[in-house]
This record gives sequence, C-alpha cells and structure tokens, in this order.
Amino acid sequence: MPAMFMAFGIFLRYPAPYLLERTVGSESGDRIVAVTAGLLLLFALFVAFRFLTQATREPGVLWSYSSDHFRIGTWVAGSAVLAALIHAQAALLAQALFVLSVILWMMYLRWLIGMAVRERLQGGNLNGTVFLSTVATQSIVIAFMVVFPGHITTFLPWLIILNVFGIALYWISFALVWVAGAFRKPFRQWVPQNNITHGALSITMLSAQMIEESIPGSLPYFHLVIQVAWVATALMVVGSLVYEVWLVAKCKIKLLNFHLGNYARNFTYGMFFACSYYGYRYPHPSIMKSVLNPDLLLVLAFVVLTVNVWELSQQLSGVVFRKAGIRLAETL
Repeated sequence: MPAMFMAFGIFLRYPAPYLLERTVGSESGDRIVAVTAGLLLLFALFVAFRFLTQATREPGVLWSYSSDHFRIGTWVAGSAVLAALIHAQAALLAQALFVLSVILWMMYLRWLIGMAVRERLQGGNLNGTVFLSTVATQSIVIAFMVVFPGHITTFLPWLIILNVFGIALYWISFALVWVAGAFRKPFRQWVPQNNITHGALSITMLSAQMIEESIPGSLPYFHLVIQVAWVATALMVVGSLVYEVWLVAKCKIKLLNFHLGNYARNFTYGMFFACSYYGYRYPHPSIMKSVLNPDLLLVLAFVVLTVNVWELSQQLSGVVFRKAGIRLAETL
C-alpha cells in the first residue's frame, strides 16, 4: 500500500501541477493539488494506523529477515514524498513527517545490515524491490531540501554523502538483481517492480540535480554524469515499456490486472517526469532542454496520470466486486 502513496505523491508533486497548469491554470491547479494531497495524507494516516495495529499482533509483518521485506523501503519513500508534498500548506506537519521518514530510514538500514550479516542477500533470486534501498535514501535527500530550504547550505556535505551512498546502494542492487541473474533471469521472471531499476536512477538524478543547483560555481564532471545518467534512464524507461507491452500482447503476463506492485511501476514513470522536468527548467545547460519540449512533457505527464488512474480504478473495482460477491454468497 505505501507504494500507492509513493506513486500518487510523486504525481501530485511533479506531473500534476504541470498538467493542471497547462489545462485549467496554475491557480485552480494549485487548489486541486492541495485538496487531493490533504485527502491522500488522511488516507495514508489511516493505512499506517491499520498497519501498525497488525504489526503489534504479528511483528513479522514488519521486520522479518526476508527479501520480501525490501518493500518496507516504500514506507520511507512514501513518508518523505508526503512531507515534500504538503510542505507548502503545512510546514510543521511536513517537518514531523520528514523526521518520521528519517527514523524509518535508519530502521531500514539496520534491517539491511541484518540481512547482509545473515547472508540473506542472495543474488540471482531477487527482483527490483532491492532498488528501494536507493529510492529510500535519495527520498531523504530530496525531502530535506524541500522541507528545510534554509538549512541546505549547512547540511550540503551530508546531503552529498547521502546521495553518493544511495548511488553505491544502486550498484550493489544492480549486481544482486541483474548481474547475478545474468541479465536474463529478471526478464524471464518479469515483475512490475523491476521498473524500479530505472526509477531508482531517476530519483538519484533528481537528488543530484537539486544538489548541483545548490552548489556555488560549476562542477562540469558532476554535471556530465547527470546528463549521461538521464540518457541511460530514458532508454531504460522506453525499453521496459516496450517489453511490458510485448508481454501483454503475447499474453505472457497479466500486467493490466490490479497488483500493488504496479504502483511501483507508476512511481517510476512519475519519477522520470520529475527528473526530466527539473533538468528541463533548472539553470544549467542540459540534454533535457534539447530533447524535451512543453508538449512532450505534457504527454509524459498525461501518461503518468493514465497509469495511476487505471490502477486505482482496477483496485476500486476489485474491492466493489469482492464485496458484492460476499453479499451475494450470504444471500444464497
């Protein structure tokens, strides 16, 4: 469920304002985003309460040493994204959410270390959820820069260290998933979460771009790495999209059916828009300015909207039909 908050949070933070500005105007768009963000936050608090209630009865739901629990990284990223999303309307609440995300991140790191010590990180048997370690780390960097803009200069060295640490986690994850799987196994056993391979790169680039914009002077090599990473990410996004369309066309995997893992894919599309749009508008020269234009960004934002609306409609219809089925069974 936290993956849903990641997906919708990123959509409301980046693609939605651009989409609404181009369609209904920035003033109306800001109101729509603010109201929707408030509703999303309330639902997130409800889900968190339900989850914690379950976790007190079944502690293994939260912290068992299993690769299935890489998804706990979505709680870190989800809370950090919500903090950045509501900062303009509720700064104190955003700061509290950020502190919560940092606590969750530290707990997540402790769990990762425990997994490594227990030799549970077996390469070749993992999927893209491993990259949530990078997503969680970079989300902390981004949320801090949004929630505490007046303290960026003071904490800039630490933000750079966290960004580099997230990059290191990315390459470890890449080795565990793709290299250990000989690049073929992840394709043969494809799951939507494998899209986090490029989603983690997108959030790393956004984090790096925000840091670069805060650094006095120019860092040409750092800037070049961001540009190369964007090209690689764009190719991954297009490649994974084409591959999933092929899987659906050949009926190999029912990717159009509802699955919570699909929100992870939706998050990666929103994240790609975020890093692309940021690179398009930030003051440094970038390949994004050469490749993208307002209409292409609008199309990309609409794609992010479409996949999220589709997944939400599938989820809601499943709930409705399931309840209707229960009532029908009770009457028989």
